[in-house]
Amino acid sequence: MVYCGDLNVAHTPLDLWGNHAAAAKGAGYTPEERAAFGGLLVGSKTGGGLGLVDSFRSLHPDATAYSYFSYRGGARPKNRGWRLDYCLAGADTRPLFRST
Repeated sequence: MVYCGDLNVAHTPLDLWGNHAAAAKGAGYTPEERAAFGGLLVGSKTGGGLGLVDSFRSLHPDATAYSYFSYRGGARPKNRGWRLDYCLAGADTRPLFRST
């Protein structure tokens, strides 16, 4: 299974440029959203999740790359973004994730 799209949640602290405490109070980075993303989408099948892997994070575990930048405050030139778009894949496809 492959599930790709704009999921409107920054799953890990690496998926948000900074200002984590303030962001945790608004949509897209609340503890509840992040836990749901982790549990339902990438959690194990035995734990009630779908057993999916974040393909980008699998290949680039420490990368700070973003897919969304606000139009306010010149966010893009300052690299102040959010990674809200994901390509999740079944864990059985992990051998396909190879960096070249």
